[in-house]
Amino acid sequence: MRFGIILLKNLLRRKTRSVLTVIGIGVAIGAVVALISISQGYMDIWLEYADIRGTDIRVLQRSDAAAGIFSSIDQSLKAKLAEIPGIRTVTGTLVDVVTIDDRPWLGIFGQEPGAYVLDHLNVIEGRMISPGRKELIMGKLLSESLNRKVGDEVDIEADLFEIVGLFESGSMYEDGLVITNLYELQELMMREGQVTFFEVQVKSPTLIPTVKESIEAAFPSLASLEEREAARGDFGLRLIRSLSWAVSSIALLVGVIGTMNTMFMSVFERTREIGILRAIGWKRGRVLRMILGESLLLSFLGGGLGCLLGVLTVEVIVLFPQTQGFIYGQYNPTVFCQAMAVALTLGVAGGLYPAYRASRLSPLEAIRYE
Repeated sequence: MRFGIILLKNLLRRKTRSVLTVIGIGVAIGAVVALISISQGYMDIWLEYADIRGTDIRVLQRSDAAAGIFSSIDQSLKAKLAEIPGIRTVTGTLVDVVTIDDRPWLGIFGQEPGAYVLDHLNVIEGRMISPGRKELIMGKLLSESLNRKVGDEVDIEADLFEIVGLFESGSMYEDGLVITNLYELQELMMREGQVTFFEVQVKSPTLIPTVKESIEAAFPSLASLEEREAARGDFGLRLIRSLSWAVSSIALLVGVIGTMNTMFMSVFERTREIGILRAIGWKRGRVLRMILGESLLLSFLGGGLGCLLGVLTVEVIVLFPQTQGFIYGQYNPTVFCQAMAVALTLGVAGGLYPAYRASRLSPLEAIRYE
């Protein structure tokens, strides 16, 4: 009988325990797949957003350069920034979080009227915001989620803003945002004269390194990052990655403990059987391979189930209105290969010691075991 068939039959002898172990491993691997795919998807959204916005350099408060949204800079520095050689144009952007309808938090951007960062927006209904008015434009994805249309009024922080336009930008992130006038948002959030960051266009891509150095030399309290660099260092992305590692570690620890418990129980229940196998000539190494092989087979099946559960979990999460435009899964062969590698590592970690204990059993004592 082929060795693989022996492993499978051994597991099928205890179907309930084997199924429960596979499910436990599947849940652990599913958490890993979901969190990795969300993290990569979030990164793709941010890089996509960075590419279409037309910004070369983002200038933030140095102490909050990594956090992004928590940066706060005096808007009056714009004129001095614009004087630096190589810079074509500078615009200030204020970013904040507000509550609209049932959304507990929603990103809102305040932009200067006529700023170049609005040029890539395709207004599919209505018009662009006008200076000096409490107006906003809303991404199509968000408008569909909130069931809002042009002409509706939105209550933001106890102030009413009229939706004057709906837009598409080609970025899932931006299509889930609200954009209003910079000065109106400053007044609303009581941040007069402040921006979150400056967005800079340079005259030539070759001038980006020189301009960055000039900005930081002229303004020691500010940090200048290339737009893609700023996207990769986004606070939300770093938070998701940290949570991914934390949750994945806990899930995998539970998976290892569950696998080890299953294999120990299997060894204890089959002590006489293992003794007989040793007595008829099985070497210790073959006994070790049998127990470890069963653990790896359970982990392989659990890994396959986990990949399916991870994808299903992400697809369910993105259906919620609160997550649309901010979360989506990025699935590629690397994600699933990593998941299966983790699953097999889990199998080794959970099965190695029980396999070692089984291989060290004395044939005579094992046969006499009751």
